[in-house]
Amino acid sequence: MLAAYLDASGTTSDQRWLVLAGFVAPIEKWATFEHEWKLLLNESRYRPHLEERNGTPYSHAIRMQQWRPDLREAFYASTNYLLRHTASFAIGVAIKHVDYAAAFEKFPLTTKDSTYGLAFRSAMVAVCKNIGENHKGEEVEFILEKGDPNQGGAKTIFDGTASDRRKLAEADRLFPVTKMSIEEKEKFGALQVADMHAYSVYRHLRSRLGGKYGATNEYHGDINILLSDMLHQPFRLTLSDIRNLRRASIENYMHKKRFGMSRIRHTDPAARGGR
Repeated sequence: MLAAYLDASGTTSDQRWLVLAGFVAPIEKWATFEHEWKLLLNESRYRPHLEERNGTPYSHAIRMQQWRPDLREAFYASTNYLLRHTASFAIGVAIKHVDYAAAFEKFPLTTKDSTYGLAFRSAMVAVCKNIGENHKGEEVEFILEKGDPNQGGAKTIFDGTASDRRKLAEADRLFPVTKMSIEEKEKFGALQVADMHAYSVYRHLRSRLGGKYGATNEYHGDINILLSDMLHQPFRLTLSDIRNLRRASIENYMHKKRFGMSRIRHTDPAARGGR
C-alpha cells in the first residue's frame, strides 16, 4: 500500500500560481520516516525555530524563510536525506490562476472543478499513472493538509473516482485508489515535507528561472537541496490543458447526470404506466 501526502501553496487568486505537490511512498516507509522526522525536529539547533501547535513542533516552509540561510540549508539537506530513503517518487502540479480564469471565462455555469480541484485531479492521474507503470499491483491513499480553500472539490473528485472504480474493471486498473483524508500539518512530517516541496516550486515559479519551469533541472534556492536525486519532474498545466480538463469534467458530470436521470425514469411507476 502506498500513501501520497500533498500540500498546496499559492491557493488564493491574488497569488500568481497554485502549486500542489508532495511525495508518494509505501506506508511502512512513511512510518519509519515519521519516527526519524520527530528526532530531526527535536535537534537542539532546530527546535527553537520551529512553529508549535498544541505542544507539537512542526516545520512551516514560509516561516523557514526567516531562518539563517545556513541553518535552513542544513535542515533541507537532512530532509532530502530522509526522503531519499523513503519516497518512491515526487509529484508537483502548477496552475496559473489567470489561465484557470480564462479557461472558464465563458463557462460560468459549468465550472465543476475549482483550481484546487483541477490540480488534485491532475496529481491523482499522474500518481496513478506512475503506479501503473512502476508499482504494479499497489494501491494508494491520499492525505491532504487541512485548511486549503476549495478542498471540497478534491473530495468530490476523489469520491467520484473511487465510486467509478468500484463499477468499472478498467477504472479499477487505472485508478487503484482506496481512501482520502484531510489532516493537520503538525500531525504528519510527510505533510510538512509536502509543504516544503510545494513552497519551493512556488518560489521557483516566481524566480528568474520560472519561465523555464518543466524544461530544466535548475531550480530556485532550497529546492535544489530538497529534490536532488529525486528524479522529479514537476509539470505545469497550460491554458490548453485546463480547457481539456474542463471539458472532461463537464462531460463526466453530464454523463453522470444523464445516467441518474435515466435511472429515475426507469424506476418511476408513472413512467411505466403505474400509479
